[in-house]
Amino acid sequence: METRNHPALVDLDRRVAAGELEAIGIRLFDSARFAQDLDAGVGEIRLFSNPINSTVTVANDPATSYRKTGADTNNLFTGTLPQGQTILIKSLQAQVVAASFNATTEVAGEATNPTPAVSDDTTNSASALIMAMINQMDIALEINGKQYERGLLCDFPSKAVVGGFAGGSLDEGIAQNGNGNVYEFPSERLVNGGSPLEVVITNHRVLRITRSLRVRAILEGVLYRTR
Repeated sequence: METRNHPALVDLDRRVAAGELEAIGIRLFDSARFAQDLDAGVGEIRLFSNPINSTVTVANDPATSYRKTGADTNNLFTGTLPQGQTILIKSLQAQVVAASFNATTEVAGEATNPTPAVSDDTTNSASALIMAMINQMDIALEINGKQYERGLLCDFPSKAVVGGFAGGSLDEGIAQNGNGNVYEFPSERLVNGGSPLEVVITNHRVLRITRSLRVRAILEGVLYRTR
């Protein structure tokens, strides 16, 4: 929808003014973990399908599972927006965050934690891996089974990365970013409660993952919910 004059948004604003709803800014995020020294095959990864504290498998190692923590996602729903909530999505953003150096560690039983514990290999370039992934994987917002805003990961940079700074050295494990500039939808997407909502990431080539990493999708906008 192009303007605030759209009937659905006018009604939402009316209900907020009447105290029926509250409107809050949101940055929903979800991610998939990849383990080092294994191939990432051709196929899809569906994000926002598994909420925080659920158990999922590593994207390129189905035999290894881990529990999603607050570092992996802040998602609370399972692929369908709960009733009583409406989201106005203004931007889709993508990050690829690689561990500094070549390290896969297990911390407190968590598999393939991308936080490095040792600096055992400085020869594998994080920047080369990230560049390969953002130019070989595409991403799409999917609402009610229909895809929108589909493009390569590099077409959807994020506002900020490590520590909130929009910059840094890729070889120290930082992610792709837009230096504060993001792609904003020319037509914002309004998603009503009960509607299926996912982000689909598709890998088009077999890639050797040389460092543990996360691929993360961010949905930014406004959440309308009952008080």
